[in-house]
Amino acid sequence: MLKGINKSIYILLIILNIIVITIFTLSRIYSYKIFMGLYWLLAPVILLVTTYLLKVYSKSGLNVDNKKSKVIQRSFDDITTVTSVIYILMYLMIVFLDLTIGNVTSNFYVQLVFMIFTLIFETIIVSSIIGTKKQTKKLIEKEFNKKK
Repeated sequence: MLKGINKSIYILLIILNIIVITIFTLSRIYSYKIFMGLYWLLAPVILLVTTYLLKVYSKSGLNVDNKKSKVIQRSFDDITTVTSVIYILMYLMIVFLDLTIGNVTSNFYVQLVFMIFTLIFETIIVSSIIGTKKQTKKLIEKEFNKKK
């Protein structure tokens, strides 16, 4: 199901998540600022990798039927866009509060909630890609069987 570059992007996303969880744990154990800085540095990197994954998938999307393919693609675009915008706004709000108030990014609960939200964001994106692939596959099979 996963081929070439798609598989490497998924693997990169998994490795980044493992690194983020490790850095989060180390920042709680040792309380070094370097771990907290790395944690907040990797958040936009995860966003960039996920956005690249969306770009790669959107390029390789299939148009089988003008009406039904557009409905599938539109629902995929809507879900991923809304989720990405909410994630970006949450990150920017945390950075803004850290600049105005200070020490927001070093708060344990802010880091924990943001890490959980990051995992939810990635789960929604990956599950929407898988769901869209399944819907497109069913549509292809239906159109192919109709032509026979």
